[in-house]
Amino acid sequence: MVGDLVKNHVRAIAVLEVFRSMLLATDVGHYANIARMIRVCNDTSETYRPSQIADAIRSLRFSVTDALAMGLPFPVAFDALALDPSRDYYSNSGKFSMPVANAAAIYYGRDVVSKNDLKGVKYESTRAFVGTFSWMFTTVGMPLLEVAALPNCVHVADRQFRSCSHLEIARLDSCSVIGSQTFADCYALSSVYAPLCGSVGYEAFVNCSSLLAIDMPLCSYVGSSAFCSCIRMSSVNMPNCSRVEAYAFLRCFGLSEVSMPMLETLSNAAFLECKNLTKVSFPACTLIPYNAFVRCNLSIASFPACSQILDFAFCSCPMVSAFFPQCTLVSNHAFQSCFNLSDVSFTMVSEIGFGAFRYCSSLSSISLPACDAIGNWAFERCISLKSISLPNCTSIGAGAFERCISLESISLPNCTSIGANNTFDGCSSLSVVYAPNAQEIPYCAFAECQSLELAEFNCRSIGESAFYYCTNLRDVYLPECLEIGYGAFYVCTNLRSVSLPKCTSIGAYAFSSCISLSALSAPMCQSVLHSAFMLCSALQALYLPVCGYISNSAFALCKNLTSLYLTSVTSVPVLGSDAFYKTPMVQYDSSIGTYGSVFVPESIYSDFLVASEWSSVVDRIVPMSDSEIAELVT
Repeated sequence: MVGDLVKNHVRAIAVLEVFRSMLLATDVGHYANIARMIRVCNDTSETYRPSQIADAIRSLRFSVTDALAMGLPFPVAFDALALDPSRDYYSNSGKFSMPVANAAAIYYGRDVVSKNDLKGVKYESTRAFVGTFSWMFTTVGMPLLEVAALPNCVHVADRQFRSCSHLEIARLDSCSVIGSQTFADCYALSSVYAPLCGSVGYEAFVNCSSLLAIDMPLCSYVGSSAFCSCIRMSSVNMPNCSRVEAYAFLRCFGLSEVSMPMLETLSNAAFLECKNLTKVSFPACTLIPYNAFVRCNLSIASFPACSQILDFAFCSCPMVSAFFPQCTLVSNHAFQSCFNLSDVSFTMVSEIGFGAFRYCSSLSSISLPACDAIGNWAFERCISLKSISLPNCTSIGAGAFERCISLESISLPNCTSIGANNTFDGCSSLSVVYAPNAQEIPYCAFAECQSLELAEFNCRSIGESAFYYCTNLRDVYLPECLEIGYGAFYVCTNLRSVSLPKCTSIGAYAFSSCISLSALSAPMCQSVLHSAFMLCSALQALYLPVCGYISNSAFALCKNLTSLYLTSVTSVPVLGSDAFYKTPMVQYDSSIGTYGSVFVPESIYSDFLVASEWSSVVDRIVPMSDSEIAELVT
């Protein structure tokens, strides 16, 4: 009887393990084969006779109370096993045959009792497993299993067929739930039939590298990494799927067709590196998450209900067009390096994130009528982009259009902030910029915009190198500007006239090497910094009536400078060394036939004569009466 056979929990485990093996094995053979499968423990040579095992099977009925009373180390006790003792479970050939029709919820405590505790138990090389379980909840250790058929199983629990490396076919006719890692690492698995499956768990088919297709018409949920690295899988049909978790189809390199018309929720990196996926249409999906389609081979993407596209969603996809009529947010790097993207429609988007369209080299035009913010480097190196309309944009980030070499014009009627730096740097075709409300033109904002001819802004400051090397810039009108930064117009070789009615400070090298600049008026300017006008070879007159500080080399090498007006100063300005180096102020220039002149108020003329820093040009100082100054201003 059971009590006689089971003398301690180790032997109990062995009996149960043999019983389980007999249930699962179809090629066990004669009773002797079963007998040879077990040794109860290391310190005995006793082996159960087949008749004893048969008696144990016929009588085995564990309840929760019985299992706990026997001290079995199982977290969940066996349900009652209603085996028919009158039935002959042995065929005429002497082989064991039992369809286990009533076995429900068999649980083997894998986490409590390891294989090392069952040193006398060995698994036979089972190649086929056919059962009628209603709930599959055992840990199957059959590495040579090739076919698993469970026509009545409604739930396959976690890790049941994990690492069955020879398993090729799984038939789950009635299964509604496939648990976590159920078929993980089944490298030979090529066919899965589960027409009633409604849920696929975490890593359920991870690394099933031979799996060819999935057809689960009732499946509504796909867990994270469920089909990760199923590299040969070419199609997925889940017409009722509403939720796909993170990494679900990661690196499914062969995946080319996905049908999920009811999909509403898509999680991070769900289709990352599906390199054969060319087309997706998810009409019910409202959000495209982080890394969703990175490095897919998408040419067309349709998401009519999508409201947000998150970071890197389509990064490095060769898609040609994108249609997102409800989208309000395009997040960081969402379409970065989509080299073939040429047609984009975003009628409702309000924000474009950092690097969103960076390196989209085929993008030629884009309309963003509702957009109010463009992130840093959003369109950097979109080398085919010719025009963009941003009627409601109020803020543009650093480098937003850097090196867009085909961009010809841009209109920003409501923009108050043009980036931190390099906003339009290197836009060599840009000729027209309209931004009447911009408060600041930052560092290198228009540097190397070699087609720009007119700079007209109401900004309060011009940043460092803002218009550096704008070689075709001819006219600058900055009526509200208070400060010109370092090298702001450096090497603007065609710049001819500049009007700075409110500017108080001109930075170092601000107009250096502007070889065509002939005149400049800055009636409120109080300081001219180091080399501000150096090498302005065409400069003839400067009107700086209140300037109190002229730094080193401020006008050096201005070989045609003949008139400097300091007509409203109340005291002698500070003059740096070499401020007039090689100008007509300090030496006679035979090419123009004259010396230069510094015009000062008659009231302080004498102070100039005794000021040591002005001694090098003392002979060039010319006093002007109040009436002459008034006439000059008029």
